[in-house]
Amino acid sequence: MMSTRMTTDERESFLAGTHIGVLSVADADGAGPMAVPIWYGYEPGGELTFATSPDSRKMA
Repeated sequence: MMSTRMTTDERESFLAGTHIGVLSVADADGAGPMAVPIWYGYEPGGELTFATSPDSRKMA
């Protein structure tokens, strides 16, 4: 059976490519989670970054 696991190098290379992520954020009031497509940036060995409004639910 072929493994679906990525090596660290494969994962970092994939994340550094151009992709649209999906960010899901829980609601403190008990409503269902919000899931939104989001552009992100990543360089191997670095941190994942994305830009959004500072007062958005995603940033909370």
